Amino acid sequence: MQETERGELGAGENFVNSALKWPSARCLPLLAAALVLGASAPAWAQTDGSAEEPGTAPAPEPAAPAAEPEAAPPPAGPHTANAIQLGVGFRYGIAMGSDSDLNPWGTGLGLNVGYTLPNAIYLGGNFEYFFGGTADVGPFRLKSNIWQLSAEGGYDIGLGENFVIRPKVGVGVAGSKASIEGCLPGISCGDQGNTTSDTSPLVAPGATFMLFTSHISLALDVRYALVFGDSTAKALILSFGIGL
Repeated sequence: MQETERGELGAGENFVNSALKWPSARCLPLLAAALVLGASAPAWAQTDGSAEEPGTAPAPEPAAPAAEPEAAPPPAGPHTANAIQLGVGFRYGIAMGSDSDLNPWGTGLGLNVGYTLPNAIYLGGNFEYFFGGTADVGPFRLKSNIWQLSAEGGYDIGLGENFVIRPKVGVGVAGSKASIEGCLPGISCGDQGNTTSDTSPLVAPGATFMLFTSHISLALDVRYALVFGDSTAKALILSFGIGL
């Protein structure tokens, strides 16, 4: 009976001891793994940025640079700016302020060339030849014509992309030629027929209106010419030309 009780007690002690040892053997690896994970957690948090050190404020993101205001485009100049102009055309001059029927201008032809600076100032030259006119005075026939050579200066004003107005003034010389044809009874015609010529200063203010197409330019020119000779001759000159 005693042996049976001792056997039962020994079996109970062994059961208790094994029960105590079993959780310890099973829990030790789990505890070790938990300690390893706990030690490595801060490193993971710092690596992926999910955690920050206490008391450290997040660094502010750099501000995007302010966009610079776009510079306003420079004002467009006239179509003629920084360009050479060459033109030929038809002229017609009307004598002004004279009671004479003789018009030394009349129909004519002209050639002009010039250059417009980038600041729209125009510098050029103009030559024109007028075929003049005739007038009958008694038995005589008077003939007269004139040519003009002038340097011109002006300022080009652009209206739109293809239209330019140019106020200008020309200064130069004008050469006139006059002749008398006819005879008086009993007097040799050779003694009466004569030709005279003269060169006088010229001033011609006016304006040019130009239209530019894809290949050529069309110009209308209006001037008031003053020729300072023995008496001041005046004329309104109209010009129409084609240029490049």
